[in-house]
Amino acid sequence: MAIRRRTPRLTAEQVLEQERILLTGSAQAAFEFARSTPGANVPALQGRVLAHGDAWFAYQFARYAPKADIAACQDCVLAVGDGWLAYRFAMHVPKADTAACQARILAMGAGLDATFFAADVPDADVPALQQRVLMVGNGLNMYMFVRDVSTADVEALYARAQALGFDGLVDEQQRADFDKRLAEYRAQRQLLAGQSNVVVDAGAGPVAQAA
Repeated sequence: MAIRRRTPRLTAEQVLEQERILLTGSAQAAFEFARSTPGANVPALQGRVLAHGDAWFAYQFARYAPKADIAACQDCVLAVGDGWLAYRFAMHVPKADTAACQARILAMGAGLDATFFAADVPDADVPALQQRVLMVGNGLNMYMFVRDVSTADVEALYARAQALGFDGLVDEQQRADFDKRLAEYRAQRQLLAGQSNVVVDAGAGPVAQAA
């Protein structure tokens, strides 16, 4: 026989506090009460957060509040939040719609947002995110994309960083590492091209002599 667990009941003081929050409380107050108070009216408190249109606490609610409506919180984050919050939502909230979060970054995200998304989120569209970095990023973003994303087009990213004067790079060590990665990328491509030519030559076979 299954054991039914009783829903925790709020104390009289907690009932009054919840009512106050639902009437006049901030998004932060609604989130903190929902997160920390067993028996709290989570849907109503979430409604209070969303009514404020506060993207940060919508993200916090989805991540930490029990039984949060993930889709509703994500809608708020993607409507009024920035690319960094879209990345964090995709990365840290179970059942997040990562494709929708990525679309937000591709539409308005900074180079750093696109870089982190490509590096950390499974099934990210790396070519599309790289294009976003090339469009809006600085030299540091180009370097980080090369450093952190294994399938990056190093040649294109280096060329763009060079055109921007390598702006944003912190020190000569980063620049030297960028140069090294470009040299390794070029060497790898030359090696693959050489191997491809060997395979083509091997498959050609002997040329028949004319009678």
